[in-house]
Amino acid sequence: MDLSPPGNPKEHNPEDYNELSEERIKLLNRMDALLNHKQVPTAFWAVLVYSDLTELTTLVTESEKSSYLLEFCMHACSVLGLTWRQKEPKIRKDTLSISMFDVEQASEASSGDSREKTSTEKALERDKDCIIRKSCPGEVTHIYPHHLITAGRPRMAYPPFWDTLKFFWGPERLAAWRSQIFANLPYDSMQNLVCLNADLQHMWNDGRFALRPVGYNNNAKTTLKLEFIWQAAHGKTMNNYVPANNSVLSSRNLTCIVNPKNNTEYYVAARINNKVRELKTGDEIVLSTSDPASLPLPSWELLDMAFVLSRIVNLSGAGDTADLSVDDSDDYSLPIDSNTRSAPGWMLGWRILENSTDEAENETYRE
Repeated sequence: MDLSPPGNPKEHNPEDYNELSEERIKLLNRMDALLNHKQVPTAFWAVLVYSDLTELTTLVTESEKSSYLLEFCMHACSVLGLTWRQKEPKIRKDTLSISMFDVEQASEASSGDSREKTSTEKALERDKDCIIRKSCPGEVTHIYPHHLITAGRPRMAYPPFWDTLKFFWGPERLAAWRSQIFANLPYDSMQNLVCLNADLQHMWNDGRFALRPVGYNNNAKTTLKLEFIWQAAHGKTMNNYVPANNSVLSSRNLTCIVNPKNNTEYYVAARINNKVRELKTGDEIVLSTSDPASLPLPSWELLDMAFVLSRIVNLSGAGDTADLSVDDSDDYSLPIDSNTRSAPGWMLGWRILENSTDEAENETYRE
């Protein structure tokens, strides 16, 4: 169980940088042995790498007794990376239950000039700019995928998202995650929203980097520190198979990500302490609010969930899965600058922008 209560900064753990503990390595070696060194889907490998150690121990121990359901478990893991990446198969909106966020938006919009601000507008007021680049316009985006916040349970062909999580993360951690979305009925709030540039939003969804929640400053929760962590590209897709104990590249000290297909380096320039430079693993991102009661900061618990799932997206190869008949749009994203448009498309998930006069506003590449 690896969950720090909000207000108490989370201590550094080598596994936060994909440097596996001796205990996890031993468990993965046991899993590889019980499979007779048969390779496993990358989605299953990714979940083994990032699962809670207690649940991983249980899985390995029970599988050594009987591996009857292990094959099903391997393939069920594909739901996690694909769903978190917000690549849900496109479904007609009239076939889904109305989400609580839809109800909130509709009721607020119908109240005329006296209406209260929507969660999206409040998030915009709180963050003002992209939380990473600070000086650049961005868009309001969800931490926990919007398409999963529905009053009813959509019919899906793949295993249920939350039911799959139960096998790999402890009940306390799952309860903390769920409490931020499913208190009574499913709902959305500004604590599930942050402002990011369109290119950074896509990179985060595709697992190119992760944001580790460090902690709030105090119980007043007027500031929240995050750690920016690049995720090394392993050159795997969800069609690949690897050993269960396959090695993982460390993300420590990374200043960019490298496309393994052509060795091109991709980096992001941002304004850190009033100086424009390349973002590197370990850079601190500070979010603040002047009114924690009416403009609360993003949820630590949801950011913790995103920290886990973003890395699964990257390691499993879900971030490089082609877009096939999917609804990728965030229906409720609100541009900070009305002249700013969402990023058009991606090249293998990498975003390459033309140079501009302000290097902090662009992700750059070099060969």
